[in-house]
Amino acid sequence: MPQVVNPKAGYIVACNQQLVSLNYKHLVGTAVPTTGRAYRANEMLKDEIEKNRKMDLEFMKNMQLDNHDAVARELCKLLIPFTEKHLGDYFNSKSARRASIVHMLEILKTWNHVADEDSKGALVFYMWLAEIMNGYLQEQVANPVVRRVIMQSYTKEHFLGRWLQRWNEGEGLNSTYCANPENKGMPNPCIYNVVNGLLKVRQEIVERFGRSEKNWKWGYNNIVRSLSDTFSSTPFRLFFERLYLSYVLSSLVLIGTVSYTHLRAHETSLHLVCRLLLEKKKKKKK
Repeated sequence: MPQVVNPKAGYIVACNQQLVSLNYKHLVGTAVPTTGRAYRANEMLKDEIEKNRKMDLEFMKNMQLDNHDAVARELCKLLIPFTEKHLGDYFNSKSARRASIVHMLEILKTWNHVADEDSKGALVFYMWLAEIMNGYLQEQVANPVVRRVIMQSYTKEHFLGRWLQRWNEGEGLNSTYCANPENKGMPNPCIYNVVNGLLKVRQEIVERFGRSEKNWKWGYNNIVRSLSDTFSSTPFRLFFERLYLSYVLSSLVLIGTVSYTHLRAHETSLHLVCRLLLEKKKKKKK
């Protein structure tokens, strides 16, 4: 396994992120969540050290409950100007579709990059990111489920970040990885996936949540219904169903039990009640 001794930073950040470079020769687990949590934790720790502030319990609590997406912030710096630069390649200045894309870009420009459940910017960004990634590898990977697992994993951030830099330099604009039925015959299909992807997001949001932007909330896109196996075929099933927020960017949502220590490791404001109930149960057993 990769190891580090006495790191220069003076600390190690581990948040289930990618631990090695993408070309690491040994097989290390890759089915991990986004690296955004580790990126943000490192950012917060570095800031505390530079300002010579004490890392007390309150700081650790704020870090644990922090939902600022630093990776989204960096990707927006690339995605927004890139899309504005190439809008005219596919939509004329008077096009209603172009106006819709411009409005979506304005939403992202004012977003604070915090993934609150009521955030309109988070809804637009994460749906756009998923839409962009869904446009790739369609000719290379026929199975849509396998393709989704590949493109919606942690690799999406590294993949998109690297390719956006290349596209800005005019490289790889006609990559076969970008080819799909929607961009067939279009110039620079890689650019088209990005630009048209935001238009598709606008259309999907309006279809699902309506035109009133007060209903455009990130949390509304992530409500999962957990069914009770015991009561699923009885009139009591509605009393035992549970709705909860799940920040998974695909339809592959797996529901299962987790260990006590695992739950504590992933404690958030949404899971705090679960932790307190477990603590109460633990005390009663004593």
